[in-house]
Amino acid sequence: KSKSNYPEWFSKFIKTISNPDYFSKPLTDLRKESGYSSSALNNYFKLYTGKTLISYMIELKINYACSLLRSTNFTVLEIAMMASFNNLSNFNMTFKKITGKTPSEYKKKYHLS
Repeated sequence: KSKSNYPEWFSKFIKTISNPDYFSKPLTDLRKESGYSSSALNNYFKLYTGKTLISYMIELKINYACSLLRSTNFTVLEIAMMASFNNLSNFNMTFKKITGKTPSEYKKKYHLS
């Protein structure tokens, strides 16, 4: 769905949680940022994005990791930590599930040297 269709509060919330500083925060802290209850926010997320807050956050983190893999010389481990994954195997598995490639394969193919 187009972001322009979001209510203003939701657009602001999406912008806030898209900041990598928020990637490591617990979901309860993210929900507090919205001012809505957990169930209300989950319902709005499903309605506006078709995703849960958790899956949305995971995609944000993977997109951030993709950007770092394309544009920096950080190692895969460093990028996993920067994207707030708690361990490398979880990062590798999640990354491959979403992109179809391992982080190393992705970096080899898309890195802007």
